[in-house]
Amino acid sequence: LTQGTMRMQAEELQLDRIAGEINAQGDVLLIRPDVRVAGETASYNLNERRGDVGQARYRVSAARARGDAAHAEFLGDGLSRYQDISYTTCAPGDDAWMLNAGELELDQNEGLGTARHATLRFKGVPLLYAPTFTFPTDVRRRSGLLIPTIGQRSTNGFDVSVPYYFNLAENYDLTLAPRLMSKRGAMLGGEFRTLTPTTEAVLEAEFLPNDRIYDANRGAARLRSSTRFNARTVGNLRLGYVSDDDYLEDLGNSLAATSTRYVERAGELNYYGDTFDVLGRLQYYQTIDPAIPPRARPYSRLPQLLVDLTDPYGLAGSTYHLDAEYVNFHRENSLRGHRVNLFPRISLPLRETWGFVEPKVGAHYTTYRLDDQLVGLDDSPSSFTGLFSLDSGLYFDRSTSYFGDAAVQTLEPRVYYLYVPY
Repeated sequence: LTQGTMRMQAEELQLDRIAGEINAQGDVLLIRPDVRVAGETASYNLNERRGDVGQARYRVSAARARGDAAHAEFLGDGLSRYQDISYTTCAPGDDAWMLNAGELELDQNEGLGTARHATLRFKGVPLLYAPTFTFPTDVRRRSGLLIPTIGQRSTNGFDVSVPYYFNLAENYDLTLAPRLMSKRGAMLGGEFRTLTPTTEAVLEAEFLPNDRIYDANRGAARLRSSTRFNARTVGNLRLGYVSDDDYLEDLGNSLAATSTRYVERAGELNYYGDTFDVLGRLQYYQTIDPAIPPRARPYSRLPQLLVDLTDPYGLAGSTYHLDAEYVNFHRENSLRGHRVNLFPRISLPLRETWGFVEPKVGAHYTTYRLDDQLVGLDDSPSSFTGLFSLDSGLYFDRSTSYFGDAAVQTLEPRVYYLYVPY
């Protein structure tokens, strides 16, 4: 029996045309846009689009969910209710994660599921019980509690964090994560995300007032943003901060965080031309591993300017290349200074369907201007050298077959020669 987007099939169907009532028995299958249910018996009202199925096996396509229920009831307007159910979004044949509940109500209009007397299991082991449990059934964002994190560490004691997500608007949101450590105290962390037609940014911060073990206020912050000013210009920011050298080791919640040795602070501006790219950068590192001696810590680049040019419209079919760099290296109480790198080249790519030859000639020049150089050493060293290369190759193709299937066999010999006198 079919009515619009609803379809029901069974071994036996009884239809009351006046009341619009259907009763079905034996291998019942009820298909609606919001749900697909199989069972042994069913009743359905065509006028009200309401009904129920006994001993049901259901599938909700929008949520990629499936499960079993002692009784499934359809309430109309995208609402359905299930008794003594199992619910999972795992693929068929995989029941690793399973929600069991006395009752489940699905609202396809709001994209929400509400379970009562619910137990969440992993591999059959119960992990969480809740008298009432609400969860999303689609990708729509909404405010609410996220999965808590619970742990135990000898340095922090009992450690629990309960994040709460605020869906503030379509293009920005906020997650607050209160965290309680029995040995250190209460911490508040948060993440703010925003997205505009030109900018994508994430700000993360956390603060622990009066750490009872460290006896000080502690905190960290990180900002990551990317802004497209126009079709050719993009700016990036990566700003990090921690209050002390031990912060990530004591309070980081991942192996990557606790093993971090440097916190980067950088700003970049990229310009993309037709034949060249330009990058300007300011970059500084906060070293948070006190075991690293000052002479082994990274230099700051204040600033760095890079130019990368490849112009294929040179004289007589030649291609111009240029890699150029200026950078000011800075580090406290250390040798520091300026460096200029210039690497111009010109090549003549000659290409045919049967092969190619590309001679290239260029020069490499580097010069420094150094401060606090050791006595007796040059504070303006430089080097200059030329280079020549010849790249060539041939293409040989032939039609053949392997195990009765047509194929093309290709042989590509190549000869490359490079000469750098110094």
